[in-house]
Amino acid sequence: MKGQARASQCYHRSSSHGPADRRLTVYQAKCDAFLPWSEFFVYRLLKSLEPHVRQVVLTRRVEHAELFPMPHVEQLSIATLLSFYQSHRAACRLQSRYRGDLIHAHFGSSAAKLLVLKQLMRLPMVVTFGGKDISVHAQRKITGQIYRYMFDAVEQIVTVSEDLRQCAIARGCPPEKVVTIRRGVDLDEFSLVDRAARDVGRIDILMVSRLVQKKGHAHALAALARLPVQAPEWRLRIIGEGPQEKHLRRQVAGGWLAVCVFPGELRPRLARLLFSLESPALIRRPLMQG
Repeated sequence: MKGQARASQCYHRSSSHGPADRRLTVYQAKCDAFLPWSEFFVYRLLKSLEPHVRQVVLTRRVEHAELFPMPHVEQLSIATLLSFYQSHRAACRLQSRYRGDLIHAHFGSSAAKLLVLKQLMRLPMVVTFGGKDISVHAQRKITGQIYRYMFDAVEQIVTVSEDLRQCAIARGCPPEKVVTIRRGVDLDEFSLVDRAARDVGRIDILMVSRLVQKKGHAHALAALARLPVQAPEWRLRIIGEGPQEKHLRRQVAGGWLAVCVFPGELRPRLARLLFSLESPALIRRPLMQG
């Protein structure tokens, strides 16, 4: 209790913004890593908020810093997340430096790791759930208990689909705490390409994802291998990066597979690729993640 009181004093001593920047200061928590290239949507959200709020990224590990630059990034050690004493020190340091107003945790895993820090800072927390963090992890015995505590401790839950909202309520989240805010697509980045008058030549099949087992690349390769010989000519392009890349390259023979790695600026490069193809088709493995 004494440590908690000292942390509270640290916060209150520095809770008024200085004259240089009176914007709301938000701690953007992406604890595991900031930022895998496949989570470009997180960076896009942060960049859209930049003119309106001051943002401080909290993370354990920094990845692709040259692709996803942010003005304020604070790395938190494992000890900070597990030790009350280290969390108290981090709370005082962060609040003395940034005078934050709000914590926004990206995914339930980040929120669970920062619950102690939230209590010490005496700050409200918003948690955005994006998929299996609520549909899968919240059902497990140990993580489910943590999530039920989280539902009581945080001020607002955001889900990216109505299905996930209902899932959160079913897992014990009070309905009045959870709202749905969908992730949108900037239509200005994609313009209509009229392919109706074109002859269907080769079909270009795209898979865009991290190259991990759960994304189902092996299933796609097996299904495509069973296409009849009279099927139209096709070419599969797998766009992504990850631990399964070497395995996928070994799994195929011939020149009909192209593994294209787009580690940065994925959306505009993918848009240009889509426009250049005669007859594109997208394929993905359906997952129960909202």
